[in-house]
Amino acid sequence: MRRGPLSGASRIGLVLLRGLGDIVWGLAVVRALKRQNPGHHIHWIVHPMGAPLLIDHPDVDRVTTYDPGGGWSAGRKLRAELRSTYFDVLLNFTIYLHGFLPVVLARAGRRIGFGPDRARDGMWLLAGERLPAVARRHMQDEYLEFADVLGATIRPVEWRLPLTEAEIEQREQFVSTLDGRPCVATFATAGRPEKDWSVGRHAALAGELNRSLGATVVLLGGPGELENERARAIVQGAGVPVRNELGPDLRRMITLLSACDVVVAPDTGPVHIARALHVPVVGLYGHTDPARYGPYEEQHLVVDRYHYDADDLRSGWQGTGGRAGRMELIDVEDVLKRVHMAVKQTGTRDG
Repeated sequence: MRRGPLSGASRIGLVLLRGLGDIVWGLAVVRALKRQNPGHHIHWIVHPMGAPLLIDHPDVDRVTTYDPGGGWSAGRKLRAELRSTYFDVLLNFTIYLHGFLPVVLARAGRRIGFGPDRARDGMWLLAGERLPAVARRHMQDEYLEFADVLGATIRPVEWRLPLTEAEIEQREQFVSTLDGRPCVATFATAGRPEKDWSVGRHAALAGELNRSLGATVVLLGGPGELENERARAIVQGAGVPVRNELGPDLRRMITLLSACDVVVAPDTGPVHIARALHVPVVGLYGHTDPARYGPYEEQHLVVDRYHYDADDLRSGWQGTGGRAGRMELIDVEDVLKRVHMAVKQTGTRDG
């Protein structure tokens, strides 16, 4: 494939539809491209769920939303929006068939995507230029290959998730309610149940954090029925006050997350949002590999049971690529110890 810097300012399209973590990883790519040439015009095609991460972002010039589940009407709308658009380069990050239509409809001089080693459903056939096969590594590094092949300097890795003035005010109002105590955000529900830590251990952790650190524990997440069910059980079982701040507003979640001292979470998108906000993450990894999906280059606080093996423990490989039975190996004490480390490193608001 062609390698080297783009000649002058270019119109660059991105097809990266879904996954909050994936979108954060994509932001590091556009940051590198904008450092290469601030005149590059970045046009991102994204699922509506992830769009709040991109709207008014300083490195993204235009956002087009597309929901593959929206049927013919969504397809017609996308076609109309892309009809008058031409990209010098189209970067296709999607490896599954849901990204087919925007890639086909976009007019571009160059089309870069993953090769057959990583793309599925024949999506690699849509790439005129395919990234070479590499050994498995962190997904952020794999995404940065797109910037590297276009000659952009990928270091330092930056994401930029700025808050608006209204969000900064909302953040300060939230902080004022903490009375200087450390604030620990927890995400109790990941995208797949096999990645979740038990509700009972989340509740026990909340109680220990309150007693040992005087911490305010805040439950963050989306509005789903399962998320709310698990959150209610944690609040009831903790034996101490726990703030339930679940809700549908992604920007509000980002705002509250930015105000927290530490985040405790399994393998889920907000882990990478927290990393982009430079909030320490105590990651709970048993089902998936933290070296590939954990907080990028900040894994000293991760509880890693994915790589744990014992004579009496079955290998546990599942069709999803995860390992069964290892989230249960994460003890409350494992997590509590790392939260204490993080608070000691960062200090509290009282100094």
